[in-house]
Amino acid sequence: MRSDGRLICWSIWWAAGCRLAASGPARDRLRPALLAALLATGLTVSAKPQYDFGDQPLLASAVSDLDIEMRGRWVRQWRDPAGPLVLMFNGGFQLDMNQRRLSANNAVVWIEPAYEEQAGGKYYALTVYLAENAEVREPGGTITQDRVLLVRGLRTRGQIIKYHDAHAPENVEESPLYQQALRDRLALEAAEQVPAVAAPEVARPAEAPPGKPRPQRVIRYRLPNIEPAQTPTGERVFVSTGGVYFSQGGGPDSAMLEIRADNAVLFPVAGSEAELFGQGLEGERSRQPESRSPEPPEESRPQVGPEGVPAPGEAALGPIAPGEKGRVQAVYLEGDVVLSLGHRFVRAERLYYDFEHDRALLLDAVFRADVPARQIPLYVRAAEIRQLSAREFAADKAIVTTSEFYTPSYHVGADRVYVRDLTRRDAEGRSVGPIAGAYEMRNTTLNVEGLPLLWWPYSKGSLESSETLLRRISSGYSSKRGYELESAWYLFNLLGIQPPEGFDATLLLDYFSRRGPAVGANVDYARERYYGLLRSYFIYDQGEDTLGPLRRREEEPSTPTRGRALWRHRHYLPYDWELTLEASYASDPYFLEEYEKSEWFEGKEQETAIYLKRAKGVQALTFLANWRLLDFVTQTEHLPEAAYRRIGDTFLSPLVLYHESRIGEVRYLPDDRHHFQRRDFSNLSRTDLTFRADLRQEAELPLKLGPLNLVPFGSVRGSYWDGEALREGTMWRGLGVYGVRGGTSFSRVFDQINSELLDIHRIRHIIKPDYALWWANSNTRSELLTPFDYGIETIDPFYGATLGLRQVWQTKRGPEGQRRTVDLLMFNLEMGLFGNTDGRHEGSNGYANPLRPENSRARNYLAGDLTYRLSDTTSLLYDFNFDLNDRSFDRHDVSLAIERSPRLSYVLGSRYAGDIEMSLLGGGYNYKLTEKHLTGLRAWWDADSGQFGEVTFSYVRKLPRWYLGVNFEYDNLSDDLSISLSLWPEGIPEWTLGSRRFTGLGTSTGIRP
Repeated sequence: MRSDGRLICWSIWWAAGCRLAASGPARDRLRPALLAALLATGLTVSAKPQYDFGDQPLLASAVSDLDIEMRGRWVRQWRDPAGPLVLMFNGGFQLDMNQRRLSANNAVVWIEPAYEEQAGGKYYALTVYLAENAEVREPGGTITQDRVLLVRGLRTRGQIIKYHDAHAPENVEESPLYQQALRDRLALEAAEQVPAVAAPEVARPAEAPPGKPRPQRVIRYRLPNIEPAQTPTGERVFVSTGGVYFSQGGGPDSAMLEIRADNAVLFPVAGSEAELFGQGLEGERSRQPESRSPEPPEESRPQVGPEGVPAPGEAALGPIAPGEKGRVQAVYLEGDVVLSLGHRFVRAERLYYDFEHDRALLLDAVFRADVPARQIPLYVRAAEIRQLSAREFAADKAIVTTSEFYTPSYHVGADRVYVRDLTRRDAEGRSVGPIAGAYEMRNTTLNVEGLPLLWWPYSKGSLESSETLLRRISSGYSSKRGYELESAWYLFNLLGIQPPEGFDATLLLDYFSRRGPAVGANVDYARERYYGLLRSYFIYDQGEDTLGPLRRREEEPSTPTRGRALWRHRHYLPYDWELTLEASYASDPYFLEEYEKSEWFEGKEQETAIYLKRAKGVQALTFLANWRLLDFVTQTEHLPEAAYRRIGDTFLSPLVLYHESRIGEVRYLPDDRHHFQRRDFSNLSRTDLTFRADLRQEAELPLKLGPLNLVPFGSVRGSYWDGEALREGTMWRGLGVYGVRGGTSFSRVFDQINSELLDIHRIRHIIKPDYALWWANSNTRSELLTPFDYGIETIDPFYGATLGLRQVWQTKRGPEGQRRTVDLLMFNLEMGLFGNTDGRHEGSNGYANPLRPENSRARNYLAGDLTYRLSDTTSLLYDFNFDLNDRSFDRHDVSLAIERSPRLSYVLGSRYAGDIEMSLLGGGYNYKLTEKHLTGLRAWWDADSGQFGEVTFSYVRKLPRWYLGVNFEYDNLSDDLSISLSLWPEGIPEWTLGSRRFTGLGTSTGIRP
């Protein structure tokens, strides 16, 4: 310790002041900086304990068909007396199930065979115990990490494949790893009493058996160079220099705490000095030992020092539990202070920590944490950060940024922020659920180069959805809309109200200089019994729509106030009933086509409807009522209609039966301005209310004749209309279909085929031919009916046949010992031939539906597609449709996609559409010139007109924590030219100013859709 007493006096004076400040009432709410940072970093590290594998089929048994691959360095395998096969992996473990990945240093896997009729027969259930650096990654990117994880409920009918460097059929039940895994599994299952689950579940095993009282939070310390002293008020304290260390175990309300600093002032409970530091400190000044820096405890768990009293002048590393005689009350630290809370840490010049009340005061603090989902760091700077309790934090004059500079080029700031940690934790402070929290922010600003661009007086919300008010912002210029400014805001945060559970709302505020201002609101919600959405957008439009070169606007809107509103809701009712409600409004025929193009061309039809459904087992009962409120769309009203279906009945086994019947009132309301279907149907006039009844019954007989699958089938259908417009009265139709479909598969392996140049090691050729033949007869044809509904009035009596040939060439790729199976070449061909098609005018490519042949498009065709993977980064793709009636190509497309990561990726291709006589050439590239300079290009050229249809070029310059892009875009179809700048912070592309088309270049040059 320095002999100069000024350091001691200064430290004690500051410690006393900090203690008085921290122990007073928490008048100021914490700044957004602290809690936003303390919680934001965990958003992608933790995940929900229950995993919903939403991309798998929703079968009753939830048993997957995916293969499971396990990899490890050393594997031991034996059979447990209870039945399951046990595998123990050491030296690294990884399990892959499609896009899901489990990994750890060591693992124990139990594999149990099972049989369930609903699951399709035999399957395998896996339970995986992950130890040391355990991690589970979901397909959506969510990550669960911990020291130990237990994954249950992995069930598959696929193959279980194991790769290893060394394998031994050895029973090692007595090993510490297996015994710990068994204890954790049994303890967790006994405590939760969890039955067998259909969906995988991830849990964190508790180290102590369930039911025992929660252990006290123990304080551990290392204090070299100790000197006794007194505060100005006469309180006995101890000063330590030369590097100090404190830690406190986690609990249900907080994560594990670690503090390191150069110097410290320790406040013991009155009368416990001797118990803490030994009798030698009582009444005499201790000697000054040689200064040394503290050594971090092993595995972040400080071990108790040797029993007995430490030597005078030095406090050895040891535990002090609150409530014991010699407990630490508080500590003041200064000089390179580092406070760690789990995966997060704070650096500060000075820190006061009250262990008894979990309060702290940090001065001149900088918080840093990594945000794995965005691959960026998060920094929080504040002159003063207060910890009000184990779960509450506050800060004043704080800034949040991703820039490591003391004066960042951009940041989010606020006068006051209050944050509360709502994360669920176990008895040791480990999170057992997603990182969650709530915050309040006052006088929030978005600042660039010190200039505040946006301001909001007050907001509050949940950190599970956002740390800010702004969801995204973009701006630019185009000749079509003029200067553009589009922004989206978290609506509940903006209003300063806590959102209802499961609700998310976005406020849209836009402005277009050539069109006008616009406002909208999007709401999404999902609760246990219901979910839905609301979409709304309105604009005071003073411009004109551009709908492409094939047509012009037919009429101007009657008012410049244009917009849309859409509500869709689904509610799960008792007794397996399900209610769907939908309401839709649009101001004019062209609004969606102009402002919501993707929804107009690809989304669900806009309608107002009530739909009631009850599905259980193989049967379903539905009721539908819908009304056309938008008179500029073609729609059929059902007022109402009831339908009953049965799928896959086997009570007449081996026959399989399918039934569908409906009855109700229908009315056809066409949009008189557009009769695009005139060539296909004779009756497209508006109808009065028409009574309709329809019944369809199908039977099929699956047969297995050696390697050949044979399925004879037949169906009958009867339909009745009372008031059909064409006949001005009643009408009935009978339809009968009979035929056969089937297929087979066979393969051959060519071991002698190997090529290091092409990375080919063996070839397996798989061939799957299939076929379908049918004949249909009826007393009328579809073109004579009013097209109320597709699949009812649109079916026809004709005969046809299809023949398909699916081929796959597979090979092994990768380094020796780590090779994997890949599809090298896929080539599929299909031919369809039809007869008795007089009267039909199919204007599109032919298509065959073997399951319902009457729904096929009866135009003779030959179609195919090819995919050739020359390497993992080079693919050739081709598909075509040849019209056998016209003896010409209706469609053929070819493209070559190449990725030369991490610098260059490009795609070249051509597309021909015979129906509209369009021939296009196009492509694009992403190229990283240097680490700071990137370019991207997208273009296509119309070979018939000799003109470019679209050209987009972007140059991106990487700045410190920023990206700057210059974009040139030309769209010949809408006659739009735009030149814009794009500016976005690293890791936050939703904050882009300008076009967002090339923001992906900031993280990858790979080709994405």
